[in-house]
Amino acid sequence: MLHVSDQQFLDAVARAKNDDDVLRWIREELQPSEAAIARMNAFIEHLEPRPEQQAHFDAMLQAADPGNTAVTRWVDLLDLEEGRLPKGSGAAT
Repeated sequence: MLHVSDQQFLDAVARAKNDDDVLRWIREELQPSEAAIARMNAFIEHLEPRPEQQAHFDAMLQAADPGNTAVTRWVDLLDLEEGRLPKGSGAAT
C-alpha cells in the first residue's frame, strides 16, 4: 500500500521517536495523495486479526486489559495499549 519495502518501512519506524515522525516520513518521502491517505486509514481502521493471528491478538488484549472482549480490531488494541481507550470499559470504538 505504501509502495516501499518492508525493510524501508521498518528502518523508518526504528529511526522515528514517535508516530508523528513516522507520519512525517511517509508524507515527505512517499508523498501520498490525500485520497491514498484516506484509503489507507480506512483499511487500517477496519483491520481485524486473521484467523492465524487471533490467538496472538487475544493474548495481547488480555495482557493489556484482562477480561476485555469488546476490542476486536488492531487499531482499538493499539489505542487501548497507548491509553486512548479506557481500560476496563470493554468499549471498542
